[in-house]
Parts: sequence; structure tokens; C-alpha cells
Amino acid sequence: MPVWRHARWLAVAATSMTRCPPLLSIILRTILRTILPTTLPLTLLALATTAASTVLAALDVDTTPAVLDLDERPDERRLLRLPALEFGLRMTPRCAAGTAAAIAVSVADTRLKLAGDEVVNGHLIEAELVVPGAQLPPLLVEDFCATESGGDDSRLIEGVLTAQLSLRCTDGDRQTVYYRSKNLDLRLNCRASAEPLPSLRP
Repeated sequence: MPVWRHARWLAVAATSMTRCPPLLSIILRTILRTILPTTLPLTLLALATTAASTVLAALDVDTTPAVLDLDERPDERRLLRLPALEFGLRMTPRCAAGTAAAIAVSVADTRLKLAGDEVVNGHLIEAELVVPGAQLPPLLVEDFCATESGGDDSRLIEGVLTAQLSLRCTDGDRQTVYYRSKNLDLRLNCRASAEPLPSLRP
């Protein structure tokens, strides 16, 4: 019995118990205690199973951080102008029905589209995405690779950018589009170099 019918039946039963003789009221209460504990969980389980079966697509995504080597810089230099950053993408399209038709990736104003033979349902797809420095805001970095403060030789900055992804599945004339997002990380390495990166004073 659907959940809404359970609720309707409970309302009718509750109303009846307030109007019926004591003996009938006892009978109704016994029915409620006996039937509902067995039927309601089964109804909820059936609903959960139905909802799970309606998942039409998914896109598994793993990323490789971009790597940026920095030279030692004066302590007052905290804002870095970022050059172009290259991120690695590992994607597996999963269309429940039909075939995987296309994957689109968007980061800032950079777009990447994979289609045709590049996209195979259930198969791993590896790609590189390069985001130009002109699309990246300055990055605030404190107590890292500074001449006087010292600190770690490497630092992982999580979520410097966010990738927006979509997977399009086709099944005959029917199309399904699945959307998701994924944070992109940046690995900073401190090294000695003759040409320091330009920076902005805060």
C-alpha cells in the first residue's frame, strides 16, 4: 500500500476511534499495532528500491593537482600572479541505459569537450586541462618560500578552482544529462631560481 494511503488510512482510523464504541476502538488499535509495523517498512523499502533504480547516469572524476615551482621571495610578497596551470583529469562515464555521447568540462573561461570515440561508457578517460594565467586571480600565499620566514618546501592548496562537468547519455531518441562539480588543487614547490615569479603587494 502506498505511503499516502497509509497516512489516509491512519487518519480515518483515528477519527473512527474517537466516535466508535469502546470494544470497536480496542479492535482498531490492535489492528494498527499489528499491521503497520510489518507493512510500512516494506512500503518504504520498495520506494527506496524504486528511487535507486531511477539513477540514469554518473560520472566518476579524479584529478591531479597542478604543480607550480616558486623561487624564494621577500616576506612582503604574498600575492602571486599565477601562470597557466595544467590539471590532470581521470573520468569514467556511467550511463545506465544507452551510450555515453559526450563529456564537457568548464573551468573559469576554459572549455574542454570530449565526444565520439573519445567517450566510451564505463571506460577510463584521461585528459589534460590547461587554464591560462589571464583567467586566474592572484593567489594569497603566506609563510611559504619566503627568504626570512622559511617554512615547508611543498604545500598543497586545495580548491583553488572548481571544474563544472556534464555527461550526456543517449538512448535512441532519449537524452539524459548528468551534472557534477569537482575541486581542483594546486601543489606549490619551493626551489631556488634566478627568475622569481612577479607578485603584488597586498
